[in-house]
Amino acid sequence: MSPGARDIALVEEVLEKLNLSSLAFRSLDALSGGERQRVMLARALSQQTPLIVLDEPTSALDIGNQLFTLRFLADQVRERGVGILIAIHDLALAARFSNRIALLHRGQLIAEGPWQDALTQETIRATYGVDAEFGELNGAPVIALFEMERQGGA
Repeated sequence: MSPGARDIALVEEVLEKLNLSSLAFRSLDALSGGERQRVMLARALSQQTPLIVLDEPTSALDIGNQLFTLRFLADQVRERGVGILIAIHDLALAARFSNRIALLHRGQLIAEGPWQDALTQETIRATYGVDAEFGELNGAPVIALFEMERQGGA
């Protein structure tokens, strides 16, 4: 089944919003890892499903595109009411852009809720085995992670 005019217009709109219009007719093999990641995101958004599940959607992106992408996704939640479930390891980005966070460790739920409740020194230690300090800078959460001091020597 070939795409209709509505489908093509929707894809063009998503590509434009994600600043990908210039890549529309390039082969996927010719794209960088970050470009490929953003194209896959555009593909998911073009489906217009009520729920989108993303695994590390910012993994191959530079810092500017990470922020742009997560802001765009947060806007989709707010404007379109789409649900987005993201697996992400960058806790500061998760805290900044997520409504709720779930921390998992070895298949077990460690904590869940708004970032201020889910991300604590205790839950970070239980999940990752590291210490954490929390703050805020220009309204954005800041999370500093530290190796736990080893007990009993080197």
